Amino acid sequence: MTLNVDLWVWDLDVVGTTTRSLRSLMSPDEIARADRFVRPLSTQRFCTGRAKMREILATYCKRRPQDLSFEYGPNGKPYLPGDICFNLSHSENWATLGVVRGADIGVDVQKFRTVEPGVAHRFFSKAENLSLA
Repeated sequence: MTLNVDLWVWDLDVVGTTTRSLRSLMSPDEIARADRFVRPLSTQRFCTGRAKMREILATYCKRRPQDLSFEYGPNGKPYLPGDICFNLSHSENWATLGVVRGADIGVDVQKFRTVEPGVAHRFFSKAENLSLA
């Protein structure tokens, strides 16, 4: 079986996009979730991630971003009814979206950061510690 996977990556700190314009693409439950963030930067990044995800998925569905209606699995993962499968991951100011038809997909993005030697010694395997050294 051959799968065509599209991978999208974008910066969540894009200048020039207002939270108001992003919210116009989001559903009421997404807006409520955004409003629970304490830090304005976290709210902005969440809105940017969800709005861009909607814009991208809308091209696959041939619908307007604000017309997409997500359903949620038992662990809260959003999905669209039909054969378009996707997964969104974000870390700090980066977001990644994987999209495929007819198969489950998972993506992950992590901000690179250094690891303190004490933390590595306590939690990492011997092979991982050797690799870090």
